[in-house]
Amino acid sequence: ACALVKPGGRLYVVEFHPFAAVFGDDDLDVAWGYWDLGTEFPADGTYADPEAEFEHNTTAERNATIGEVVTAVASRGFVVRSLREHPTTLYPRWPWLEVDDDGETYRMPAGRPELPLVWSLLSVRAGG
Repeated sequence: ACALVKPGGRLYVVEFHPFAAVFGDDDLDVAWGYWDLGTEFPADGTYADPEAEFEHNTTAERNATIGEVVTAVASRGFVVRSLREHPTTLYPRWPWLEVDDDGETYRMPAGRPELPLVWSLLSVRAGG
């Protein structure tokens, strides 16, 4: 993706926060390591169609840390302009998340501590 950005062009990355991935699906117990190098588990369907049927239903996931992504972008000639973490997400990561005021994102309920759920990076390719 970096090679597709002309000098002076912007690269904007928005991703689910890797910290949220350390917790279990039903509670906030730590279930996975932050620097998990990859986990395989059985899974039905896909994120786009949970009911889809396949012959092979093993999912492999790897949690890329924010540091890995920022380092990769910077090492390819981009200058970081903004790195932000957000308390909202686009899907109900846990069953108790509530729809935010915008009606499109989810956040922790009032009275519970907020967690980083999404992060964003704005960078500009050098030379422009």
